[in-house]
Amino acid sequence: MLGTKGDTRFKEATNINTSLLAMGNVVQALAKQQTHVPFRDSNLTRVLEGSLGGLCRTSLLVCVAPEMYHATETQSTLEFAARAIAIVAKPVVFQVRHTRCPCPPRQCCSAASQLN
Repeated sequence: MLGTKGDTRFKEATNINTSLLAMGNVVQALAKQQTHVPFRDSNLTRVLEGSLGGLCRTSLLVCVAPEMYHATETQSTLEFAARAIAIVAKPVVFQVRHTRCPCPPRQCCSAASQLN
C-alpha cells in the first residue's frame, strides 16, 4: 500500500508541474505577443484563458522567500512575474441591454446601474 500512495503523490506533483510549465509558456507567448498562444496544453491554461487572454484585468500574486536557501525559487518566481507584467491587456466592458430599453447603447440605463 505504501508504494501506491507514493506513486499517487508523484503523479500529482508531476501533473502540477506540467500545468505550471504550460502556464509559464502561455505567459511567455502573451508577453512576446506571439501569434500562437498554447492555451490547450493543460487544463489550467484552458480554464484561465479568459483571464490571461487580455480581455480583462488580471492580478497575479507571487510569493517569495527572503532566505538564501530559497534564492533560486525566488529568482525564477520574480522572472515569471516580470514576464507576466509585460502582458498587454485590453480590458473590454460588455454591456447587457434589455430589449425594452429605449436608451442608446452607450447610455443604457441598465448598464449604467450595473457599473455604479
